[in-house]
Amino acid sequence: MALVIFGKSHCAISDKVIQRDDNFVCFPPFPSKPTDPLYKCSDGCVLRVELENWKYKENVLEASKNFWLQHYASSQMFTTIFRDDTYLVLHGTIENKIRIIFFQYGLVVDLPASLLSEIYNHIRHDFDELHFQVYPNSLLTLEKDKERTRLMLTIKEVQQDCIILSKDEWKRFCTLIQTIRQRK
Repeated sequence: MALVIFGKSHCAISDKVIQRDDNFVCFPPFPSKPTDPLYKCSDGCVLRVELENWKYKENVLEASKNFWLQHYASSQMFTTIFRDDTYLVLHGTIENKIRIIFFQYGLVVDLPASLLSEIYNHIRHDFDELHFQVYPNSLLTLEKDKERTRLMLTIKEVQQDCIILSKDEWKRFCTLIQTIRQRK
């Protein structure tokens, strides 16, 4: 995955400098040719707002999805717990962690496996806002209203990315958490 240095790294689409308060997505080093419009995103970072408005959004998300599926199919460090067109969920065999890849958003979330039950116990009840200390320097925040749920990933007190799940996507995510909790 790409490395971001705030104030120095540039968005692969717009060339704008990525700042501490920007939402961004980092892509894996998927294969592409220099003549391909996706080439600049391979192992690069993109401002979330630029990605959402880019005409090649679906293409770059598909290239990332294909990379992740191929990469983790042969990985000795991760085993697949769940996979469909929306998610890839892996269990880290060395570190006891769960990696959830949201294909439609290009978001990767790592969680200690021990946190799954706590997350499940909270999300199955009604809430407005939840915070989970994922690791010493990272926080997962869920903000819910009637129509959608914001999922925010914060690392070292800087919001890295935020995606907004529709009501249906949220229900599906809750079912996913329940499913992987049972399979783990």
